[in-house]
Amino acid sequence: MQKRNLRVVCSQGWRYFLAMTSEQHEHKPAELTVEGILKDPSTSRWLQTALKSALLRDIVDSANDAAVLAAVLEERACLILHEAQIELSQEG
Repeated sequence: MQKRNLRVVCSQGWRYFLAMTSEQHEHKPAELTVEGILKDPSTSRWLQTALKSALLRDIVDSANDAAVLAAVLEERACLILHEAQIELSQEG
């Protein structure tokens, strides 16, 4: 199994590094193309569907919506991770 690293940087200055494992290969910069993502067996069905849907829309609208979605999900992840860190520090 190879390790896949996901970095989440929070707007409050918090940095968290999550390690995910996958039997599939990691995305390399050369594979970050529409074709590469759609052909990659480790790409989630959700991402494949979202990408295919975005390709049918205006490219600027799709890119703007993707940026908003990424920002909202990143902020949510930071909040959840920060709350978990507080919880863990209170237990210890």
